[in-house]
Amino acid sequence: MSEAPTIGLPLVGDPLSPGLKPAFEKPQNLGATKVRLILAAESLFSEQSIENVSLREIARAAGNGNNNAVQYHFGSKQGLVQAIFAYRVWQMDETRREGLEALRARSRDADIKALLELLFLPLLDLTDDTGRHTYASFIVKYLLLSRPTGLPHAIDSLTESTAALRQINSRIERLLAHLSADLVNSRIATASLMFNTMLVRSDNDGVTKAGGAQLRQRIDDCLEMIAAALLAPARAES
Repeated sequence: MSEAPTIGLPLVGDPLSPGLKPAFEKPQNLGATKVRLILAAESLFSEQSIENVSLREIARAAGNGNNNAVQYHFGSKQGLVQAIFAYRVWQMDETRREGLEALRARSRDADIKALLELLFLPLLDLTDDTGRHTYASFIVKYLLLSRPTGLPHAIDSLTESTAALRQINSRIERLLAHLSADLVNSRIATASLMFNTMLVRSDNDGVTKAGGAQLRQRIDDCLEMIAAALLAPARAES
């Protein structure tokens, strides 16, 4: 079976866009201007869609007077989309690495629930200034609207900043060895939509802002549903 797809992210395997600049091999080296553009774009994409937001709008939202700022720093809109993925995955990878090390230290088996927690819970910290999970909303729109059109991303090329993510994916793949590669892809894409949509809905109905037991219950229930769905036996072909 091929390498496991990435939960919480677009599926791996797309070609690297020529619009992506080599600097994003190390997202930690991004300057303040690029980060502002990335976060402004993520917020606008989450509210509308990738296709409907202009590069001029992004530059203006980032407080940049140069309308060509996106092209200058990222080459294209595709390059900017890839930069969002690169920046956010890098932000989550340290938390995931620490989680893997904690599992090893306790000699705990990496069951599906533990792996899903390592993959999904870091998404809770990716919010804007108002507490909205803009990255989750961006991912939902990407998977539903932009992914089918073949919009590429850079996850495959970011070997240094996705080490923990790749380890987790490999373990999940082993747990899903009873499935075909196509079903693995399909189930994990659906799992990503489930968790990220749950976060967006929780933002919209005020549960995220309130926090507490209700949000915790939603998160735990969503992870339980995803675990059950991922491990369900495949239905025999008719």
